Amino acid sequence: MDTAREPNLEKFARDATGFAVLTPEDPAYDGSTEIWNGSVTARPRVLVRATRAEHVQEALRIAAQSNMPVSVKSGGHDWAGRALAAGGLTVDLSAMREVRIDVDRRLARLGGGARLADVVDAAGAHGLAAATGTYSDVGYTGWAIGGGYGPLSGIVGLGADNIVEAQLVTAEGSIVTASQQQDADLLWAIRGGGGNFGVITELTVRLHPLPKVAVGAVMFGADQMEAALARLDSVLDAAPGELSVQSAIMAGDDGSPSLTLSLTWASTFGGEADHWFGRLAGLGTPATRFDVTTPSEALHALDGQFPNGLHYVIRTADVAAISPAVAAALTTAAHSSSTGAISLHRLHGAATRVAAHDTPFALRDKHYMVEIIGIAESAEGLQAQRSWADSVLDDLQPHILPAGYVNLLAPEETARAAAAYDGNLERLLAVKRRLDPNGLFKATPFPLHR
Repeated sequence: MDTAREPNLEKFARDATGFAVLTPEDPAYDGSTEIWNGSVTARPRVLVRATRAEHVQEALRIAAQSNMPVSVKSGGHDWAGRALAAGGLTVDLSAMREVRIDVDRRLARLGGGARLADVVDAAGAHGLAAATGTYSDVGYTGWAIGGGYGPLSGIVGLGADNIVEAQLVTAEGSIVTASQQQDADLLWAIRGGGGNFGVITELTVRLHPLPKVAVGAVMFGADQMEAALARLDSVLDAAPGELSVQSAIMAGDDGSPSLTLSLTWASTFGGEADHWFGRLAGLGTPATRFDVTTPSEALHALDGQFPNGLHYVIRTADVAAISPAVAAALTTAAHSSSTGAISLHRLHGAATRVAAHDTPFALRDKHYMVEIIGIAESAEGLQAQRSWADSVLDDLQPHILPAGYVNLLAPEETARAAAAYDGNLERLLAVKRRLDPNGLFKATPFPLHR
């Protein structure tokens, strides 16, 4: 650190009004720097718990004075630990969770720290639905601005497609609004370009009327898994966008792997859910079939499945389809780890009808994003899981599309990030150079210098 420019952090903390400034000496520091992935050991020099945009301004001013790196923490679910700036300043938005619903305009205005569950529950209380992911405690803003796969993407598009406005604090400390009327280029960049342009303190997203939603799951045992996977596209290719399926492969308590198809039927009319659920159950002889009753309950179904504090490593791959060869590779992977998991997020329906240049998220052809999750109880055990995840990626290599999902890429995967943006990259870089020419914000692997 350039000590000649180091600010008086004690004075900054003492003068803070309406927000907390924590350093490693503070009793609340350790709890405030805990994130989902227990393998992350980064220790910020200072953590600022903001409750409004002006607090973020002050934090960035202090960071600039001391030449400290900056990170932004909301839900803290980034597996690579980019929520914490080692030796730098972390802006913690986790207290900014307010969600305000405009029923007439069908909009939700949410704080930068709101979780998926906060938004889904607030919208549901008014008979409306928000685009959402699958894990309730994930930060909504980070999920949406990097793309945002989810169970409703077949009818409402990705999370990014539903962003209509954002308030953010830029690298130079200005509070700006991005909308179609004010800096439309910045709004475009935020809708899939990730957290590369400023600290988003407020996001406005579109809501949708969904009076009828059916959700449930079918589970296939190890002996049924490969056949069910190989036949999955034969059902889904014929299904309408109202049907979404997220597939998960992981071992049960007995160590034997299974395939779970999590199903969502969302429509303004009913009657077809049982037909499509039955067709999916007919992919084999399901070991279990169960139903839940609300989107909120479905969102909470994975609570506790991937608990905070375990050690995680994630690899991802996009594949156009679950071919027999892909099904075989995934089945082999499932049998070679008793703790890892694989999740298949499918892009289809409404999300494929967005033009490639309408948002930075360019891969709009139907595909699966394969999320490979290595899980260990200790740092020592994580190396074996990293090797497993890398081997799964290697086995899938002949079938992988060039692009990657920027929300889950490792920091060094700039080439895959560039491929994800494809023909949108130069426009994104122009916005980046205008607002953050020195690359202060690094939430997603962004090839700034090219």
